[in-house]
Amino acid sequence: AGEALAARWSAWLLVETLAADGRLAEAAQTADQAAQACAADLAYSWQTRFLAAQLWCTALRGGGADEVVRRAGDLTDRTLPVLARGYTIAAASLVEADGGLLAPARARLASAPTGSTTVDVLLDWVGREAAWLDGQPDRAVAPVTARGGPALVDGLRRITARWAAYDAGAAEPVAADPATDRLPPVAQT
Repeated sequence: AGEALAARWSAWLLVETLAADGRLAEAAQTADQAAQACAADLAYSWQTRFLAAQLWCTALRGGGADEVVRRAGDLTDRTLPVLARGYTIAAASLVEADGGLLAPARARLASAPTGSTTVDVLLDWVGREAAWLDGQPDRAVAPVTARGGPALVDGLRRITARWAAYDAGAAEPVAADPATDRLPPVAQT
C-alpha cells in the first residue's frame, strides 16, 4: 500500500526463502513477477536482482540452459549490484560446467564479485562443482571458506564433496548436517 521499498524487500526475502527451501519453481515465478513489477516502476537495481535470482533458480532446476546462459550474458554486460552479478555468474557458470564448458565456467567464476555472504556461498559451491566435473576432486573437497548462505546450497556443496571424495577414493569428507540433510532435494539426492 504505497510502500514500494518494503514490497521489494518482502518479495526478495520470499524469493530467497523459497530458493533456500528447494522450492525453485515457486522462487523463479515469484522472482519473475517481482522483476516485472520493478520494471514497471523503473527500479532497475531491484529488477536485475530478481532477474538474476530467477536465472539461478532455473539453472538449479536444470531447465533452459541456453536461455540461462544467453540472459546471463546480457545481464553481465550491464552495471549490476553485487548480489545480482553474483547470482547471474553463478547461474551461467553452473549451466556451463554441467554442459562440459568448464573453461568458460572457470573464467566467469574468476570474474565474480565477492563480499556478500550469499554470493560467496553460491560461487564457492559452483566452483567446487566445476572442479569436480573437471576431474579435480581435491579442489571440490577443500576446506570451506564461505560459510552461511542458503541451506540448499550448503546441502549441494556437501553432496558435491561426497561425490568428489568418492571419485578420489577417500572416506566421507563431510559430516552429516541435520539442518541441510532435512531438505527434501538434498535428502533425495
